[in-house]
Parts: sequence; C-alpha cells; structure tokens
Amino acid sequence: MAPPSRSIQDVVDQYLLSRRSKLSAISTADATRAIKSVLPASSVSDREIEDLIVASAAHRGMALHFDLPRTAA
Repeated sequence: MAPPSRSIQDVVDQYLLSRRSKLSAISTADATRAIKSVLPASSVSDREIEDLIVASAAHRGMALHFDLPRTAA
C-alpha cells in the first residue's frame, strides 16, 4: 500500500513546526528549497510556496527573513 500523498500545505506546516524551536527568523529561500526537495514533482512556483510559508508563519507568529530572489515581473 502506497503512503498517502502529502499536500504542499502539509509540507509547509511540517517545515515550520520543525523550525519552531529556533530563535532566528526563518529564511524563505531555505524553506522553499527544503519544501521543493520533499515535493520535487510539484508544479507550484517558488512565489506560491513563499506565499504559503508567509501565511503559515504569520498565523504562528514566527519571524521570517525574506531572502528568496525576485524575478523581474
């Protein structure tokens, strides 16, 4: 039996929970890379992942370091 698939939101939440004990701000670039490594076949963009990270971290009162490179729009 195959394990149940994980949603991107589940992976984001798990990452943030794993970083909860750290005193420094969470790097959006590091978080995005980690999440993409868990779900490499995901078609979700870096920006969409960052948006999920920001929303989830804000809900938990966690500090963020916005260091994900931006592309020209």
